Amino acid sequence: MLKNITNLLSFLCLLLLIPSAAQASERNPRIIGGGEAPKGAYPYMSYLSESDGKPFCGATYLGGNKVLTAAHCVHHLSVSDFSVTVNALDVSSDQHAGEVFSAKHIVLHPDYNISTSENDIAVVILSDSPKNIEPIKLSSDNLKHIASEKTLLRVIGWGITDTNIGERSDSLQQVDVNFVSDTLCRQRFSAEGIVIPKNAICAGDTTNGGRDACQGDSGGPLLVKEGGKWVQTGIVSYGIGCALADFPGVYTNVPDYIDWLNNIYAPAQPDVNVELSHDMQQKGSSSRPVGWYQHEVNITNIGNSAFDISHININGQPAGQNLCQETVYPDYQCSISMSLKTVKGHNYFDIEVQTNTNESQTTTIYTYGEPQTPFSKSDLIALNLPEQVVAFGQTPWVASGTELKAKAAKGESTVIFDNFPEGELTFDIDSSDPDGFINVFVNQKTAIRLYHGKDGWVTLNSPIKLEGESNYVEFHYRGTDYDPNTAKTGIIRNIEFTAGSLGVFSFVLLMLFGYSRKLKK
Repeated sequence: MLKNITNLLSFLCLLLLIPSAAQASERNPRIIGGGEAPKGAYPYMSYLSESDGKPFCGATYLGGNKVLTAAHCVHHLSVSDFSVTVNALDVSSDQHAGEVFSAKHIVLHPDYNISTSENDIAVVILSDSPKNIEPIKLSSDNLKHIASEKTLLRVIGWGITDTNIGERSDSLQQVDVNFVSDTLCRQRFSAEGIVIPKNAICAGDTTNGGRDACQGDSGGPLLVKEGGKWVQTGIVSYGIGCALADFPGVYTNVPDYIDWLNNIYAPAQPDVNVELSHDMQQKGSSSRPVGWYQHEVNITNIGNSAFDISHININGQPAGQNLCQETVYPDYQCSISMSLKTVKGHNYFDIEVQTNTNESQTTTIYTYGEPQTPFSKSDLIALNLPEQVVAFGQTPWVASGTELKAKAAKGESTVIFDNFPEGELTFDIDSSDPDGFINVFVNQKTAIRLYHGKDGWVTLNSPIKLEGESNYVEFHYRGTDYDPNTAKTGIIRNIEFTAGSLGVFSFVLLMLFGYSRKLKK
């Protein structure tokens, strides 16, 4: 069975989704080595899905109209981006597919940190309450104080069951794993530069490996038996690879959050009228070249009474005069544009909106700034890339003759080719790491997602279209090989670029005006 990565960042999310969000080593949201779950064993088991109906993260039904999941599964989403299916068993069977609900609100832990995976916990409020479904019972016993390596735990989900194939399971899977002490877990991960969050626990098979959660299991439950019944003690958070003896899975420690959860699903909650969303929630990647960018924040009235916007703050500072000029009536939306600077590394912009009815809501825009990478003109020519293209990336790919290779032997490797003119792009793509995968983004939207395994070298069936006058193309490699002496890598070759309808004229314009999509301060 497989577990999310989300991230360190997000491809984390892995896939994470996304993800995926970069760190010194990769955090894979990640069931391996188990079998199919029996019918009716886990009525509380739920999953999150996008328009294709396939699970991208697990969840558990808490009762009422709430489900519990990992923060990295939903931190970048709005409620319209996904639905929640409760009491599911087989996603390909109408008979056992579960009951589907839309999401009404997302409640992230206020101290969730996307970079460190601290407080990786969230609650999704559903549009309605499931009927006659038994909720999960949450354990209040902290395993750190009472468990040993002989303590048997169980993880369930619809994630990847074979890393060589990379396909997720249609039927719910379960696998038993052992508790891993905090000391041993921290020792294993510290060698890779990763600090385990204080409110996390670990589980796996540190002797033989082969039993674990994997990509797609993120947000699902880690269970422990109390009084002969399985109860939830953890939430699938992240790991290095899947089912490796050296690296157990990392789980959010649920008993540490009982008070927070009780406050969330207390019956008395204030009416919510303001819902926030922003343009980055539609992006497949948060990486971009450093510079100024225009962002759009949407303020939607989901209540029954009108309001006016009184203040908008960015990271605690007034945003200026770009306020909604008119009253926002029920079911109406006001959009605000703002210019934000992406600098090298992680960027967090907390956008707080306050109304004249004393309601305050906050959304966070996250970006990752990639610094410029030295690619010579001869490198670009050998790769068949236009000469005006500029390369960015902190852990970049490198040009090796006519091939583009991921430089990092472990973790993530990203390169962005900015200032790409209008046209069409084709290439062959592969990863020599059996557990690695490659994402290709155009202007931060997913164009290709390749898991290594069954296909080997992949040639694009149709070109990638670059439709703007200035575009950027990102190659993002995530490997699970942690031996820097090996040659496993992600590879792009046989690159062909064909200029678009503007032809030579667009080349000249781009040479003259450069980064037309970036805003200046």
